[in-house]
Amino acid sequence: MVEAELLAQTIQGKGWGNRFFLAAPYEEKLKGKLDSLKEVRAKLGLEAAWASVEKLDQVLELLQSSRPEAIIGKHNVPEVDPLFGGREEILERMYDALVGGCRDQAAGARTIVCLWGIRGIGKTQLARKYCHANLSRYGRVLWIDVQGKGAQEGYADLGGDVLGLTRAPGEQLGEYVKRVRLTVQNLTEPFLVVFDGANGEAVKELQELLPGEGQACHVLVTTTDDWALRQHGAMPLAVESLGQNEARALLKKGLNFEKEVLIGETSKKLNELAKRLGYLTIALAGAVPLLIERRKEGDPVGLLLAELEGLDGVEPANTLFELSLHSLGHSITGEGGSPDVVCSFATSIAMVAGWFGEGPVSTELLLKASKRYHDAVHGDADVSLWENGALTRKALLRVGHYLPAQLAAGSGTPTQDDTTPHEGRPTLTFHVLFLEYVRRQEGGDTARAATLATVADMDCDAGTVQQFKGVWDVVVVVLGALDLSDLEKVREIGSEYETYLRTNGGDYKTAKAVLESGLEILGTGPRGWRWRLDLADALDSLGVYNRAVEIVEAVVKELERRDAPPPPVKRVRKNSCKWWLPCFSGQGETPDLEADDKHDAVVFQGGADLANTSLDLAGAWNVQASIYNRQGRRAEALLLYEQSLRVKEKAVDPDHLDVAATLNDMAGVLVKQGRLGEALPLYQRALSIFEKAQGPDHPSVATTLNNMAGLLYCQGKYDDALPMYQRSLRIDEKALGPEHPDVAASLNNIAILLTNQGKHEEALPMYQRSLRIEEKALGPKHPHVATTLHNMASLLNDQGRYEEALPLYERALAIEEKALGSEHPEVATTLNNMGSVLFNQGRYEEAVPLYKRALEIRKKALGLEHPDTTTSRSNLEDAERKLAAVRTDQGMGSSVREDIAESNTSNSGAHENVVSQELTLNDL
Repeated sequence: MVEAELLAQTIQGKGWGNRFFLAAPYEEKLKGKLDSLKEVRAKLGLEAAWASVEKLDQVLELLQSSRPEAIIGKHNVPEVDPLFGGREEILERMYDALVGGCRDQAAGARTIVCLWGIRGIGKTQLARKYCHANLSRYGRVLWIDVQGKGAQEGYADLGGDVLGLTRAPGEQLGEYVKRVRLTVQNLTEPFLVVFDGANGEAVKELQELLPGEGQACHVLVTTTDDWALRQHGAMPLAVESLGQNEARALLKKGLNFEKEVLIGETSKKLNELAKRLGYLTIALAGAVPLLIERRKEGDPVGLLLAELEGLDGVEPANTLFELSLHSLGHSITGEGGSPDVVCSFATSIAMVAGWFGEGPVSTELLLKASKRYHDAVHGDADVSLWENGALTRKALLRVGHYLPAQLAAGSGTPTQDDTTPHEGRPTLTFHVLFLEYVRRQEGGDTARAATLATVADMDCDAGTVQQFKGVWDVVVVVLGALDLSDLEKVREIGSEYETYLRTNGGDYKTAKAVLESGLEILGTGPRGWRWRLDLADALDSLGVYNRAVEIVEAVVKELERRDAPPPPVKRVRKNSCKWWLPCFSGQGETPDLEADDKHDAVVFQGGADLANTSLDLAGAWNVQASIYNRQGRRAEALLLYEQSLRVKEKAVDPDHLDVAATLNDMAGVLVKQGRLGEALPLYQRALSIFEKAQGPDHPSVATTLNNMAGLLYCQGKYDDALPMYQRSLRIDEKALGPEHPDVAASLNNIAILLTNQGKHEEALPMYQRSLRIEEKALGPKHPHVATTLHNMASLLNDQGRYEEALPLYERALAIEEKALGSEHPEVATTLNNMGSVLFNQGRYEEAVPLYKRALEIRKKALGLEHPDTTTSRSNLEDAERKLAAVRTDQGMGSSVREDIAESNTSNSGAHENVVSQELTLNDL
């Protein structure tokens, strides 16, 4: 019983020496020994055998808990194609690489195997077969459909499929993926994770999702290129085409000839067919339904070979796709008396599928596009038959039978009107090679038009965004070949997609990539200005101000030329301009235009001057004003907002949402200028419009509340500001999710308020969370990241934690200089506050040049009499006096240094910027 003792120790041990990899193969042997011992004990009554019986019972109980039927709920591996067989050699190599490889590593090591080869060669089926054959060796088996759903979405599916997690309403994908990953990291039993179809850019995402190197796990990746994963220690295994015997076995299995001995011509023909199909798994599997269909003719293999001979020069997989499509549309179904209708429906589904791109597609959406295609091709046909659920179900099953497509039956109950691929509803997933093939077929243009029209009619939301992504990824590469009608549909789809990414997903980087990819084609023509304006808006959000300004100014000029020319206007230099905004009448003050010799201000002589201005131009002015405001060009921004407001109030209802948005943005500029009394009525009017039109829990309400709270903060009304900030935060977290940039803005502002109330320990975690959100959503070099870094540094400086504050200021400075330019006032603010940290440390020689540079920037940008300029001048003079004193008194002893330190403490307040922490005011 030494063997049983060793196995029991193995099972109860840790690391890779455990039941899943070593003990399971001995189960049958142990059962035999246990039965023998029980029989001996029963016959002879030997009590000595009792301990051994107990030990064996324990071992078997542990083993049985690892059987496939016991852990069926612990995996989400799709079933293996019934036709898939053979490949024993590569399966053994996979086993040796994973299980054998881990024996050579330290306990708790991660092993990665990369299964690579050309598409259609059987990598996915091999991975599935390995998983099902070895379920008993793992605590859990996690399957991630990277090719179909993307790395992030596929990984997120593990939560509900295997790990028992539920994605909360409004929870952002990235945050949910973090929770899933944390759960995977905390798995105590060894597990297998499979990333299926990780190709191209998906490999980079995959690298962030790999389990930790110290985890007891196996990782299997299927891909067309293993090179990127080798740097992570992946062991490459190449998958070659099937051998002749394996290919023939697959065909025999499909024809139910497995038990028959094929000789003579039949065997030769099977070998020739396998060769003609390139021994590719996808081509061979596709041949089976065609062979079955031809069995009644007596020589199915010969007939299929003859048909293939007429298609010389076509790649093996494409050859089968062509024959499969033909069979799909012409074979007899034999049921229901409507075979032609079912075949026609099935062909229509196949044709539009190519334009939905990779991944699962809602069957409701496919049927809607197919109906459009069918109507365009068979205009005189009775399209009402598409409402017959029995016929469409038969058509879908037929597609799954003849084509390389997987029909997934969802758990939901779709309604007749459903057109969105919500979770749980039936989907079809096609092989990527077929999608590429069908897009090149005759009728592909009609299928494309039907698909584009269908998706253009949809709203992009959390349930449909993947369908928008799939269609966009396919059509963007053929934009130059599209006619005007299709281009307009693509424009609608792209605009809807990128708007969702920016406004709901907070994914500005992907939105920018979408807009950039379509810019050359969709950014031209009569409506191209709108695409370019959206790109300028996205660039503004990402802090790429110079290019954003260039684009928006060109758009504004184009719209000005397009619209009826306004009456003559008087152009004057800004530094001599005197003007009055009607919306500020009665406030007792006028805006103070910053001096800037590079820009002229346009002064309109009364409201009639804008009579011919379109809402398009007013919208472009809003985007231009937003960018100018971020650049510090406040007066120009305010003038543009005022012009836009006058146009909108005249063209639409004064309580229109567009009017409210402009009021909010105008008020933000006034707050930046310190004109708080003028800003508050604008915020109040905007808030009233938003709450009336959209309800009290809309993100627009949250934005306005956030901005009003910022104004109250500037007035020192902290107790009034905090509840507004908190309400704004609650609305955004619920409506947009906890990882949205607007949430980061609210956190940043609450932290500033808490800091000024002396609640530093409460403020710092809010800054840290805000920073994490911004870095992820906007990128680590966005100006908003610089703002939060600056604010955190100011808090640490206030606490005397100078060594921690200085690196944050330095990083903020680097971001600001790149995004805003080296002469921007924000750069001067950071330079000034960096100087304050050094001053407070007694490092006067290092502080002086920073103060000097800050002063020069402020003199040029703000003028000699601006309060911030006065602060910089005072700080520089003070630092120069301290430096001179130190140099004069060097060697006088510690008492001088103590006096200097005391002086630093008492005067440190003079070395803070007028606003050392910057509030975030959000545009709409």
